Amino acid sequence: MAVKKIQVLTTGEARDGLNQIAASFSMEGRQATPLMFGSHRKPQAVIVPVELWELIEDAWDLTQVDEVLAADDGARLTPEHFEATLRTKTSR
Repeated sequence: MAVKKIQVLTTGEARDGLNQIAASFSMEGRQATPLMFGSHRKPQAVIVPVELWELIEDAWDLTQVDEVLAADDGARLTPEHFEATLRTKTSR
């Protein structure tokens, strides 16, 4: 698989080309090359197709779930302890 080189646009170029960028993202979907832009062509932000963003979000969510599960010590609240905790927080 060939690696795509991502060109860094200036912020102005990105702004001026947003309509064309959105149209190409609509046509190419998650296969579209992300757009990197920033002041003086120094990368500061990336625009990606929504289909690609959804994949990134899913991967991110799974990473967070893995972190929570790894930190789980197995301790659980009893219904009574949970109820007492709620009463304490709502009585403040």
